[in-house]
Amino acid sequence: MRKQQPIHEVLPIGTKIFVRHLRQSEVEYDSYLVNVDSGEISIAIPTKKGEPMKVYKSIAVLIYAYLPIGKLSFQTTVEGISSAEGYALTLAIPERYEIAQSRQYFRVPTFFDVKVYHGSLSELKALPFDGPEPLFEQATVDNISGGGCRIATNMLIHQRDFVVLDFENSVVENVHMLEALVIKVTVPDKQRRFVNLRFENIEESVRTNIIRYVFRRELELRQLR
Repeated sequence: MRKQQPIHEVLPIGTKIFVRHLRQSEVEYDSYLVNVDSGEISIAIPTKKGEPMKVYKSIAVLIYAYLPIGKLSFQTTVEGISSAEGYALTLAIPERYEIAQSRQYFRVPTFFDVKVYHGSLSELKALPFDGPEPLFEQATVDNISGGGCRIATNMLIHQRDFVVLDFENSVVENVHMLEALVIKVTVPDKQRRFVNLRFENIEESVRTNIIRYVFRRELELRQLR
């Protein structure tokens, strides 16, 4: 079994944390990471709509957070309340933690516009500089992950085609031109064409920016529920 990194190397200070009583896991409280080292974890007193979580020493809790690498979660126990850095809960370092979606990318529903070029990125770059503007058409992204997305479009696109997505003016920050391969095309009616895309030749720094948006979007959806 692969040895895990120490949790203080994985969980950045300031990360938003979600806390649940282990025996009442349907109630979720908000917090953030105050400090973490090899000895203990400190988090702000968890609250839900302004009401603090009722805790006592040795109570078992479930902790999780959304990171670019995936959803990190672990079980631990409350060791006490510290006033050293403002009131905070001190938690025992867990024996193990889990990272969900580390092998497959987490997908969220969304709704934002992108521009789409029908062709590969190399074809787009090979167009003459002094020629006509390349034809980009408007499309809507209705779900996205670090591995790909699905768009709704009127473009005539077929399976195994390549497209280039222009994210520059979208809600996904620091992502611009991105090549994608058409995996599946669904035509539920004459007005809509849904196209499943897989990102191709994507730099990991770009993928990380997409994953950051995915988890930010997931938090937005949780707040709306």
